[in-house]
Amino acid sequence: MNLDRESVRKKLPANLDELAKETGALRRRRAVKCAEQLIWMSLMYSGLVGSLRATSALGEDTGDFDLNDTSVLYRLKNSVAFLTAVLNHLLLGSSRQFAAKGVHRRICLQDASVVSIPGSKGGDFRIHAAYVPGQGLSSVELTSIKGAERLERCEYNAGDIVIADQGLAHSRDIHHVQSVGAYSLLRACLQNLKLQDACGKKLVPSELLDLADKGVTSVDVFVPHPGADKPVQARLVMGRLPQEQAGRAREKLKQRLSKKQKSPRDLTVRMAGYVVLLTTVPASELTDEEVLKTYRLRWQIELFFKRCKSLLGMDELAATGNLAKSWLLGKLIIAALIDRSILKIHQEACSDYKVASRNLWRLTEYCQLELKAAMLGVCSEHPLFAGKSAEFLVEAPRKRKTVASRVDDLYGKMNSQSGRSRS
Repeated sequence: MNLDRESVRKKLPANLDELAKETGALRRRRAVKCAEQLIWMSLMYSGLVGSLRATSALGEDTGDFDLNDTSVLYRLKNSVAFLTAVLNHLLLGSSRQFAAKGVHRRICLQDASVVSIPGSKGGDFRIHAAYVPGQGLSSVELTSIKGAERLERCEYNAGDIVIADQGLAHSRDIHHVQSVGAYSLLRACLQNLKLQDACGKKLVPSELLDLADKGVTSVDVFVPHPGADKPVQARLVMGRLPQEQAGRAREKLKQRLSKKQKSPRDLTVRMAGYVVLLTTVPASELTDEEVLKTYRLRWQIELFFKRCKSLLGMDELAATGNLAKSWLLGKLIIAALIDRSILKIHQEACSDYKVASRNLWRLTEYCQLELKAAMLGVCSEHPLFAGKSAEFLVEAPRKRKTVASRVDDLYGKMNSQSGRSRS
């Protein structure tokens, strides 16, 4: 059993009580004697029952705490900063665990997901996350719906390839990624991104698309930013979609804008028929074709959010204010614990750059079941968790190359330099 109570304790910060005191989560030790009780309270509330009264009853049954629902509410509302610190500690540990496999340069997929309170007219919270294939969640920030999406919200290693959709393709973000020694690979929105040639002349989007129509696959460009000493040199990789696929993409665009009572511009409609990517990865590392294939990995963070909402119930928010933040942080802590457990299972089966031969959906369900058993105090020697059940979650052989094998190849290429790992 990978997620029993003892294994969870080992993943928590060593100075847990001090951390709880510093963040104001544990000011008076009355019914709650230590910070670990706050962790189990949060996990029970977020991962098991979703009710303050049920959390109170369950805590008494398991012997973790003896509090009424009002006291549970008070404790959870004051634990936001504490739970944030615990989550960041888990993510840091996961990053170190992944680096032990020899992966110092990573593929960082960044995106955000909106969570709404039932009855809300719009989104209430935005979860900004970076997801690393093979490692799992690597960075996360919880903001209100007004929190803008920025690449600078996450941390990167030198040499990482940061992949994101066009909503994050801004000159400010590209310059930030460049400043930390990482590379960008972004879906480009030519209407909103100012690009220059080597002489500083502004490039016209329609003329760039004309080049794509003539078979030009890439163009060297420069991305200026106000206040920056010099523009960032990049490569614009362009691919024209097949006529039928382009037609469907343009029709979807028109339908989406029609719902917002907006009329699409001619350039916007034309752009829908192309895949245009902006990358700072040198051509010596990734060819134009490899850039297009690598960008397709971005879908993995969408699947991560889908697993969190479908399997972990992250879209079932039924609270407001700090209690809602505490509930969401509890869900993210559960996701981080599951990611670390899955990574451990992979490490026991593979070495070097090998990522995943098992189905992440089934593994997430399996690890969630283990964690729920730990919350309920089920013994790790229970027959349900005996043996090597995870072996049965291996994917069946496929003729087509899987995402895991593509990631393995890319990690091997990124992290090998004359047979040595690059830091």
